[in-house]
Amino acid sequence: MAKSIFHRSKPLSDPDIIAGIIAGDQSVERRFYFDCQRYFMEKREAVFEFSSASRQPLDLFQESFMKLWTEIQSRHIFVSGGKVFRISRDGNPRPMKATLHTYLMAVARYKNLELLREDDIFSPATGQDEPLDMAPEDYEMTIDGIALMEVSAMSRRCREILTMFYVEGKSLDEILEARPENKSKNGLKSSKAKCMAALKERITRRLKN
Repeated sequence: MAKSIFHRSKPLSDPDIIAGIIAGDQSVERRFYFDCQRYFMEKREAVFEFSSASRQPLDLFQESFMKLWTEIQSRHIFVSGGKVFRISRDGNPRPMKATLHTYLMAVARYKNLELLREDDIFSPATGQDEPLDMAPEDYEMTIDGIALMEVSAMSRRCREILTMFYVEGKSLDEILEARPENKSKNGLKSSKAKCMAALKERITRRLKN
């Protein structure tokens, strides 16, 4: 067992994590795994509003984490000059814009979309079944861009609620305070659910066009 080169209470940067995994530091490996699991479970509501019945959240986390882990182990994600790089599809290393945690979520979102396609929730109009020809980080940019575009075209009520909750990260209590027109927390939850259903329909329609 490799001796840990990092202090247990010291926050780990992405270069620290990558170095620890490459070195086989089990302390870093365990911390990174459970930190990623906690981050995934905290963010899953915003990320997986369009969920697939064929996977439980932790199953999706495991698959996504293993992809991230494999990319680090295989040096597809590596550190050079104190910066994190990833080998892109064209074989060239590019600086990573995402952190390891946000890249994990992009991988999970990408995998979830593939499952949704298999379940015919987001099937393309062509009916083709081949995997998406898109890297996870490309998908993250695309689906976020589509979602923001569609949100901007919705009613003021939906724009405000969805932006406050998913973009600004406000709690329901904070939104309720900012929007006195919502008389109760249950009423706000109902409004949010209706807005998300409308957004899902808009995104589904756009992805099929």
